[in-house]
Amino acid sequence: MLFFSCTQEEITNESAEQTETYQMRGSSAQPILQNGILVFNNEIDFENFISFYIDEDLTEIYDVMEPFYGNGFYSLRPPAVEGYNEEKIITQYQERVINFKTKYNINNYTEEQIYEKIDETTEIVLLDIFAAIISDEGELQIADNFYKFTDAGLFAVKTKDSLHLKNYLDNAGVANNLLNKTSNNLIKYFYNNFAGDSPVNVDGKVYYSGTPDFSDQDGGAGGGGGGGNYNPPNNPGNGQSSGSLDGLTDYLSNRNICYGSQALIGQIFGDHRVCINKYSSRRRVRTEVYNYNFGLPFLDVNMFIVGVKNKHQRKIAGGWFRKKADVVALGVELFQAKFDYSSILSPNVYQGFNTNAVSYSYNPLNISYNVNTNIWSSSNYPDVQHIFNSSYPNYPSFFQDGLVVEGIGDIYIGNLIQSGINDNLVSKKLNEQFWDNVYRISKNQLQGLVNNSYQHPGGVSLISNYPNQGVVMLQKTYYSDCNNCRKRNKTLLFGASGGISVSYNGNTGKFNYDMSASGTSLVSPQKIKFVVYGATKNGGNWHGNKMEANFN
Repeated sequence: MLFFSCTQEEITNESAEQTETYQMRGSSAQPILQNGILVFNNEIDFENFISFYIDEDLTEIYDVMEPFYGNGFYSLRPPAVEGYNEEKIITQYQERVINFKTKYNINNYTEEQIYEKIDETTEIVLLDIFAAIISDEGELQIADNFYKFTDAGLFAVKTKDSLHLKNYLDNAGVANNLLNKTSNNLIKYFYNNFAGDSPVNVDGKVYYSGTPDFSDQDGGAGGGGGGGNYNPPNNPGNGQSSGSLDGLTDYLSNRNICYGSQALIGQIFGDHRVCINKYSSRRRVRTEVYNYNFGLPFLDVNMFIVGVKNKHQRKIAGGWFRKKADVVALGVELFQAKFDYSSILSPNVYQGFNTNAVSYSYNPLNISYNVNTNIWSSSNYPDVQHIFNSSYPNYPSFFQDGLVVEGIGDIYIGNLIQSGINDNLVSKKLNEQFWDNVYRISKNQLQGLVNNSYQHPGGVSLISNYPNQGVVMLQKTYYSDCNNCRKRNKTLLFGASGGISVSYNGNTGKFNYDMSASGTSLVSPQKIKFVVYGATKNGGNWHGNKMEANFN
């Protein structure tokens, strides 16, 4: 973490007018403030900045943003934390209300309604770090490229054409700030005509980017609830637990599943779902799952982010602030993603792979074990054979975890995948296999290999490869809780595209997975599924959400 205590101000001459430029001393990746907008020097600085702060607490984000606030910058949604910065944030809200009422003549809104509208910007820009660096009018600059975030999508021009963009949006009728609302018909017009996988030039200078919502709105993940003889626990007793989860299982068993609200066109950058348990007029638990896959017009910037977040909030002076709870708990019973590599690797190259060979990679001790076991099909397994100690494998970053189990998947699920008839059944059977066999048997085996008190870490990943179908199924589970805290969150996939390249070594009989390849040799995740809970405990009582979501 970098901390900055000194500032510099300089006066520059740009386009024959005087502008004030502010920058924190330190890393060149930090943006500068110019004309009320944050400006990143180049796309690499932007990507590095986002990567660094993607999982940081709001207090850390506020610390890096505070010098900008002191020089007249207003975030789209500032990092608000009770007991840390509420007085400063309330002051900023009040200044913003005055500015907007003066500039946009929105006197028909009360102060509290404007605060609610600021909170509702999560429907447009979910991630905290994005909401902090985008201005209150939805604007950001990277190099000489100007970006305007609206409820109708993301619009972009070269900075020299920013006035042209303003005129274009005014003439089209797109709301000029995110507190006002563009008509649904106009939003649908942009969505129906221009939304797609890449930005579209809409008038010669203006580019539009709005990702269609491909999520399954009719049901949840299908694989939830476990199966067979072993049900996924709400608290598996791993090393991430604070030991304060008494009563959580009973509470969750009585909660209905929430499939989450979403914006009209999903996210500008992808999709997300939000469930809120407002258990009093000024307290709530907010649980979110999200899937971002976006590029920016003019730049070779691609980011793929999949994650989950649970936070406890209190309403103060109309705004929602993160508030400490006695316990905050987050559980990912199921996260699944499918990688179809059949287009880049022909099935006929596979020879000599052992369907009983399983690799355990245990990150805390930086060791890897190769074992022969019928872990895939039976609860009865042979004694461990052929134990090897080695360094932790070089998996793609989003395959890495506290414990990684890698092996060749069983024939039954492989045949289901090949039929392509019922993805929910594939998900359900893989989840049963994960909990009934993989999770339990690997724990029993590793207790003998490491020590008898071994517990699986908070994060466990299964890489289940089906070579005859050219498919890798990834399943993750993650549990974490804390005492006297505000939130728990986890980024499950993060990278330039979320894609991997798959290769096979006929000499060793092993598959290799790589993120560094490019172009057609990369395959991106499909059929992303979540089964999640987010809960908080206060005064002996639990509050929270159970969620299921599909991102196709």
